[in-house]
Amino acid sequence: MPFRTPIYFSELYGDEPTEDDVNKRIDQFANLPTVQLLAMINTFLSFYRHDEEEKANYVQGFLIQNFASEEVRNRLPKDTKDRLFFHRQQLLFLIKKLLLKDTDGKQDPNHEVAARYELGLTCLMINDPLNNKEQTKKLEALKDENEEAILSELFVQLIGSSELSNPPDVMHSIVRSEEFFNIFQRRKEEMKFKNGQTVTERFCEVTGLDLQQYLWMAFCLCVIYDVASDKPEDLIANPGKFNIDVNTVFAKTNLPKDSVRAFFKTTTTNTKELAETLKGANGPLLPELEFTAFRTYPLFYLNEEQNVATTLDFQFLTDKLCAGVFHTTLNSIRVEENKDWHSFTGFWGKVFEEYVNDRLRECFPLSGERFYASPHLTKENQEAFDGAIDYGNALVVIEYKGTYLTREAKYSGQLETLMEGINKNVGKAVTQLADGIEKVFGANQQDTFSQRTAGNVVYTFGKEDAERVKKIYPLIIVQDFALSIGLANYKLRQEFKRALEQRKIIAEMNVMPLSLITIEDFEKAMAYIDEVTLTDIIDEYISPKHEPLFTFENSLVRFLEKHGIAWRDNQWIVERRAAMNKAIKEKLNMGD
Repeated sequence: MPFRTPIYFSELYGDEPTEDDVNKRIDQFANLPTVQLLAMINTFLSFYRHDEEEKANYVQGFLIQNFASEEVRNRLPKDTKDRLFFHRQQLLFLIKKLLLKDTDGKQDPNHEVAARYELGLTCLMINDPLNNKEQTKKLEALKDENEEAILSELFVQLIGSSELSNPPDVMHSIVRSEEFFNIFQRRKEEMKFKNGQTVTERFCEVTGLDLQQYLWMAFCLCVIYDVASDKPEDLIANPGKFNIDVNTVFAKTNLPKDSVRAFFKTTTTNTKELAETLKGANGPLLPELEFTAFRTYPLFYLNEEQNVATTLDFQFLTDKLCAGVFHTTLNSIRVEENKDWHSFTGFWGKVFEEYVNDRLRECFPLSGERFYASPHLTKENQEAFDGAIDYGNALVVIEYKGTYLTREAKYSGQLETLMEGINKNVGKAVTQLADGIEKVFGANQQDTFSQRTAGNVVYTFGKEDAERVKKIYPLIIVQDFALSIGLANYKLRQEFKRALEQRKIIAEMNVMPLSLITIEDFEKAMAYIDEVTLTDIIDEYISPKHEPLFTFENSLVRFLEKHGIAWRDNQWIVERRAAMNKAIKEKLNMGD
């Protein structure tokens, strides 16, 4: 399913609530206890991804039963399977409003049933203003335009909410972040900041934390929450599992106390400081989409002593494993306005490229002479693609983009701003793929490319190899999960089509539509690569049956069902996670 649409207050009561109506209701609530309750509800929802439908539905049903009065429940649509009463964007926006309001109300929904029902009704009312009227008008104005114009506007309107709806899997994130750290260590001499620091040294200077220890602590918290959320009914029975005792959570490890304090300083704040961070943070960005303060501090303290914390959003905590390292380091150098900014983002891209190539090399060893990692052209002696897989009569050509879109691109609500951000990021991959295809399969001249190790040619994709290729599958792999929305794939596919039209490719070559997938999509697809080809999986994704709103994962599920293949985890991810568990227990002197 692409999206589960919210249930609107106006749908049940006829009248659409104004912003003033919503604010008056919010003013009734006691700020701190209501924020704490909403954070717990939001965390509860954030535990269960779209692929955990049974648990997500259980939680939704529990919340409706306890926060919607009988009168509201009687008004609900009979079939709510594909609808949402409560969802993360709604709750995060409401938390934001509560933190920013000047006065403190008296109603405490933690202890008063009437206040709890009132909070549920307020959540329902929030759904209406989240359906931005200006954006609706833009879509209505485009009703007579072509498909791309309409879907492009839909893309910019949905990218923020889709980012919340399609969070990364915690197990994949944990393993990937650890592997990134290993690559940082292997290649640390390649990236030195202006002052001579490596990436890990800069991170330590900014946070007071060793990067490895930071990842271990984030990993441990993610695991604690991941285990606690296994059975939603257990969390309901014991809500204390939502909380973290700051003094004892790492007490059985050999982590220095200074490191533990630095970790919580980096990830945790109190509600007063959170409110100060929120003030004036939106600027030109849409307030209902911009939650950077919550992403920066996914944990907050529950008491003045600051010895008990809880999470605002589990997925934001998971983001701290990888995206958090990137943004923490990048933000520390952004203000310096020197070449460090470009050097760091370039280095991050190289680390991402090595990670993807390593995973592909495990499936396609050098002895098979089928996968080309960072292949170089023969005549021009420059990189042809980031990767290429030779399937005989088909060639998959790949570009990797490991950096992230800016806040402005994702949350401005403006198509021009979004596309400007895309063109500076993943849009470059479109041009690189089109250029590489023309250089190897051009109508006027063709080049060859080779796999090289330590500068030496190991094997070559020569003229005879090119002649047997009938289909080319262009593929872009990204790390930004905001681009998991199917409309991103649609928009980049149109951009690639236009780019290819400007190149002269040999007439008999069939260049397939571009495919855009996330790194997690890639990892999940690679679980089946010994049973099917990547081109088989891509064929399903580029099929006319695949609607633009749907994600790659929807396509993969459909493909597996069609071929009678059971869903399974990526074995490399499973094994690495087990090895990490063991290593962390040993290194931190942890018991069972």
